[in-house]
Amino acid sequence: MRKWHTEIKDLIEKIPSLRDWYTYWEKQFHLIHSKLISYEPECRFLTDASSLLELALWKVKVSERGDTESMSADEKVQCRANCGANIVIPNVLQFIMSGSGSYIEDDYGTDCDSSYDY
Repeated sequence: MRKWHTEIKDLIEKIPSLRDWYTYWEKQFHLIHSKLISYEPECRFLTDASSLLELALWKVKVSERGDTESMSADEKVQCRANCGANIVIPNVLQFIMSGSGSYIEDDYGTDCDSSYDY
């Protein structure tokens, strides 16, 4: 009877404790979190840069039409839709990201901020 008791006890002791499991996963989540935090400044920079570039392209398109004071809101929205940001911004972001040694999650760098529809 002692033999089975010893064998079962050995098997039970081989099961990782809940504390070990928790510690392991806590370390893994901390590692992932620290990686995400390290990418945050670059992501914020790319988001801000793409917003400024879109505004600049939009302003050029509005200026091309001439008298901006008499333009309706619909005309300004139309200028934004036709300013070329959907073509220029993805290519600029891809160029910036490929030159900085960063990884590119998708073709347009939209892994940072999905609020843009390029």
